[in-house]
Amino acid sequence: YKRQALVYDLLHNQGIARENLIVIDNSANVELQDSLSALYKFNNVVVANNIGYGAAMNLGVSLLPENIETLVLLTHEVVLQEFAVRRLALELSSLSEVAILGPTLMKISDGEVWSLGGSFSGLRRIPYHFRLAEDVTESSIAWLDGACLVMRLDTWNSIGGFDTDFFLYFEDVDLCMRAAKTTGNRVSVSNEVIVWQEPSGNLSSKIVDESFPFLLIKHANLKALVAWI
Repeated sequence: YKRQALVYDLLHNQGIARENLIVIDNSANVELQDSLSALYKFNNVVVANNIGYGAAMNLGVSLLPENIETLVLLTHEVVLQEFAVRRLALELSSLSEVAILGPTLMKISDGEVWSLGGSFSGLRRIPYHFRLAEDVTESSIAWLDGACLVMRLDTWNSIGGFDTDFFLYFEDVDLCMRAAKTTGNRVSVSNEVIVWQEPSGNLSSKIVDESFPFLLIKHANLKALVAWI
């Protein structure tokens, strides 16, 4: 977490109780921990040494109170619509057939939709984001971007959280695919709740990372792996 404003928003506008909010600072920035304590009297900050997105999320969830029923996983740079957290949690509670729910993701810079969830195309299983609502059906979304994910704790426990063998890229894709397979439920996007974030890079540049072949191997998509080779 680098955005003090997000922590303030979660505590004072989104209605998150202090004991239900855990901040994992992957930048190992001790000054952030001190400033959050001084500004907001918020001390649930764990300074990590760049352990990766998935490992950081796993650590944060492990530190939450035992009575938590719904998890909201956020990256540090998101900007939340008013009452976004509560609305997403309520929407998920009404959708028994959904394992993980995400918001409509829009760019901070120009307000354009950049993700309504994602899927794969072609023999090489190239991942892509849906950007137009008319392209999305209930069964077409295979994964969600990790900027904002909402899921039941039972679902999280059933899949064991993030696979930390993914250090960078596609750990969110893997999480969604495992959740759908394990629970028999789908992943979905809310058309009513908006979260803003400026995406970093594009998927075409990320698939050259070793995490993508690992994703294909893990999910037994050998034809796609051979096509890449």
